[in-house]
Amino acid sequence: MPAPERPRPGLHLITGRAGAGKTRLLTEALAAHMRRGERAILIVPEQHTFEAERRVAEAAGGLFGVQVLSLERLSERVLHTAGERRTFLTEQGVRMVVRRAALHRQQSLRAFSHVARANGFAGEIAALIAACKQAGITPEMLHGAAAALPEDSLLSEKLADTALLYADVEAYLSERYLTENDLYAAAAALLPGSFAGGVPFLEALLGAAQSLTVALTLDEQSPDADVFAPNADACAALRAMAARLGLPVFERRLDGRRAADAALEHLERRLFVYPDEPYRQAAPAVTVFGANSRTAEVRALCDAVLALAREGVRYRDMAVLVSDMDAYAGTLARVCAARGLPLFLDTRRPVGDHAAARLLLCAVRAVAGGFAAADMIDLVKTGYAGVSHEDAELFENHVLRFGVRFSRFLAPFTRGEAPAV
Repeated sequence: MPAPERPRPGLHLITGRAGAGKTRLLTEALAAHMRRGERAILIVPEQHTFEAERRVAEAAGGLFGVQVLSLERLSERVLHTAGERRTFLTEQGVRMVVRRAALHRQQSLRAFSHVARANGFAGEIAALIAACKQAGITPEMLHGAAAALPEDSLLSEKLADTALLYADVEAYLSERYLTENDLYAAAAALLPGSFAGGVPFLEALLGAAQSLTVALTLDEQSPDADVFAPNADACAALRAMAARLGLPVFERRLDGRRAADAALEHLERRLFVYPDEPYRQAAPAVTVFGANSRTAEVRALCDAVLALAREGVRYRDMAVLVSDMDAYAGTLARVCAARGLPLFLDTRRPVGDHAAARLLLCAVRAVAGGFAAADMIDLVKTGYAGVSHEDAELFENHVLRFGVRFSRFLAPFTRGEAPAV
């Protein structure tokens, strides 16, 4: 296969359905950059940086001259190079600043004065301010919209209060911190050829880089083109950016297909097409199972996973998609544990749900509460107290049977047959 040519200056758009070969094409182009001794940056979502680095390193034999970054990390790199030293503020930090502004302005607020201290208010206003920043709406614009409405209208009061809080938050943050929404605008303003005033970061990159290649999952010529509407809008926005900068646009549509079962390919291409087109051949790769409960559904799923594992399919190559993770997580964990199946749940868990965190919390509560029986039982049953599950059950039974509590935990048990814990 001939090596990819050096991309011409301008915007390069690569489109195609999933499995069409977009990732392979980008990887080959990066490897060609490395062989020519050129530098290149691959921008991927934050959660995909490791996988992308591994893929490029395997294809090119290393990462010499190629950096794999998320858009956020690239923005931070630009700001750091320019000497920016403001601290990056997380979403939780922004909510704290909003709450500070709401408490400071509570007497001046008209619509929000009674809810300024309510739980969740700061989060709602922080989300609204973030949406305004993304849309390019300033506090002055909100003030103008409020002034254009009847003075006694509720909407006018809400807009005026939001503008007041928005302005206070911006004034506090401007000299001290950077938020996620400010990060991209600040980095864009520092790139060569970008305009002052917050041009979108990608447009600034397009104006500063020798060439910019963007891969999008998009098939505008298919019957299910509506499925790709968000990416179609992004593609149109990129074309408009290039036109504003006077740069050429080079487009390449890939129609390759992943080596998949014919029935699965038909399902992928026709699932959202109306009227539907029945698949009239045998489809051994597709199984439809009807269950009378969620537990029965999960049991059948785990049996199928075990059958595939016995055939030599690795667990790491299997994935389960569910419609509601909260509804299925508990059942999945229980049934997989019963069948000895390794399970990773791609969901966030509160840190307090971890056994080690519960141990610390139980220990603090036990000391602060004078060694209450419930706290001591919870501590022993965390699994991190050096006590087996069976001994923890014996300990709980003894405490409940003989009413052990408070200072009695500080001395050896003398009533009944003390558990050997």
